[in-house]
Amino acid sequence: LHNMGYTDREIAEKMNVTAPAINYRRTKLGLKSNSELPDLNEIINLHSRGYTPQQIAEELGVSIALVKMSLEKASV
Repeated sequence: LHNMGYTDREIAEKMNVTAPAINYRRTKLGLKSNSELPDLNEIINLHSRGYTPQQIAEELGVSIALVKMSLEKASV
């Protein structure tokens, strides 16, 4: 999941564990955090231009789940 771009929180939700548990394991494995989040306005802009969540995720190098969550948060 990490290699797919999911953040610690997203992985934790999928695995029904805590984000700190994922963070601990990720750092033990020497993996960088995927927490660099794109600007919400950038996601909204691409969405308003007709991009699908999958296309936005590919364009910004983030997970589809992050894009969908961001759009929901922005009520778009």
